[in-house]
Amino acid sequence: MIFRARQFEFTFPRPALVMGIVNVTPDSFSDGGNFLDTSAAVAHAMELVRQGAEILDIGGESTRPGALPVSEAEELRRVIPVIERLAAAINSSTGRDALLRVQADRQVSPTKTPVLISIDTTKPAVARAALAAGVSIVNDVAAAQRGGDSVRSSALRRSGVNEEPGRLKAVLPAGVMWRVVA
Repeated sequence: MIFRARQFEFTFPRPALVMGIVNVTPDSFSDGGNFLDTSAAVAHAMELVRQGAEILDIGGESTRPGALPVSEAEELRRVIPVIERLAAAINSSTGRDALLRVQADRQVSPTKTPVLISIDTTKPAVARAALAAGVSIVNDVAAAQRGGDSVRSSALRRSGVNEEPGRLKAVLPAGVMWRVVA
């Protein structure tokens, strides 16, 4: 089984992929809003990479039960600066060197473990902006089921991310499971 996300490819079976969660929200259920500031969010993301994360999932709207919805403009304000800084850090020679050192510390081949950035959103405009800013994965917790201008039709089709017609329902390939680790 192969999981592709833009220029990245993972062949399964393989060791588990670890996703680090970066909630850029004041009301996160997991971190209590500790990473609302862009610099704090980026520092947290890089620490997650140091600890073994291969995917950084950036979210700007809480999905906890009872959370109030966030406007598109507010979600963009929260996540795009974080994504831009992470993408620049990961893609710069200094950032790549730091990631290679992290991966060497983990005794993992850097050619097999790129760090991907994911956007956790249900809003098509946020997905489009995040893809333009450097994400490789759209993590749509609504599974592109909202009516009208869905994430699938508006963000993925125009972003250069390919999909098989009628087959995109979730980010994960069949048989791959995620487990949240605190």
